[in-house]
Parts: sequence; C-alpha cells; structure tokens
Amino acid sequence: MGKENQIEIRNLTADDVLGVAQIKINSWKETYKEIIKDEFLDSLSVETQAQQFAKLVGSDNFIVAILNGEVVGFCRFIYDNSLSPNIDYADCELAAIYVRPDLKGQGIGTKMFKEAMKRFKDQNKTTMILWCLADNVNSVEFYKHMGGEIKEERMVGVGDKQYKEVGIVYDV
Repeated sequence: MGKENQIEIRNLTADDVLGVAQIKINSWKETYKEIIKDEFLDSLSVETQAQQFAKLVGSDNFIVAILNGEVVGFCRFIYDNSLSPNIDYADCELAAIYVRPDLKGQGIGTKMFKEAMKRFKDQNKTTMILWCLADNVNSVEFYKHMGGEIKEERMVGVGDKQYKEVGIVYDV
C-alpha cells in the first residue's frame, strides 16, 4: 500500500514550523542546485524560514502532510489572486507545495494538492493559478499531470538573478 493512504493532512501548528522550514530549505537545495546560484542557496536559513512560517500558524490555508508523526510535506494556498494581481481570471492560487525530497513520487504532493483543491471548491472558487520556475522540469511535469495547463509566463528575481516562471492554470 502506498504512503498516500497513511498520510494525515491537517492545518499547520506551532509544532510543525521547524519541520516545514527544514523541508523548504532541503527542497530548494536539492531541486534548484543546478538552477539557482549556490551563493543564494547557501544563504537560506532554517531559523529565518521558521520565523516566517510561524506567522501562518492557525490559518486555514496552510496544510501539512504528516507520516508517522513527522511533517513530510506542506502546502500553502490563497483564497484570492493577490500574488498574481495581473491575472484577472484566477480567483485563487497555490502558493507553495513541498514534499521532503526523499519521499517524492509517493503520492504525498498529490494528496495535499487535492486537499487544496477541495478547500477551493468549498469556497466556490473557479480558477486556480500556480507559478513554477520553468527550469524546474519535474515540478512542471507534476503540475501538468495534475491537470494544469501552462497559460502564463513572467520573470522573477531570486537573489541577484532573474528566472522565468510559468503560470499553470486549473479549473477548480
């Protein structure tokens, strides 16, 4: 039986913050090692990330995936398009989805993605957008596999360099 069935999805708590921060840092260092400059990746701090995530404890738009009592993934989503104000057709946005690098491909991301979509449906949302670095081919393929279509492009600054992001759109 796959890990997806053993995964608990729930809202972020204060006890999850350090685990979430560590997953983000480890994911960036692994996923972006050939894309983003080492200097930027080396500058990432678990403590800084944990402080940012602590501000989101208790919100209903930040979920974590728990396996055997441990945080193994997280997903943040927004009930508007405030991160994409120039995209007038999207009324909600997936802002982040991360799975512990050693557990990718086991259904954890899929389960969190489906939970975010369910919450969007419950809020009567119709069109979701998410942004992904175009060079992050594995993630772009995952998002397309989940039913999304690339409809937008933009440049985003990370450190002192600009990177192309693709906007992937879904019917909720």
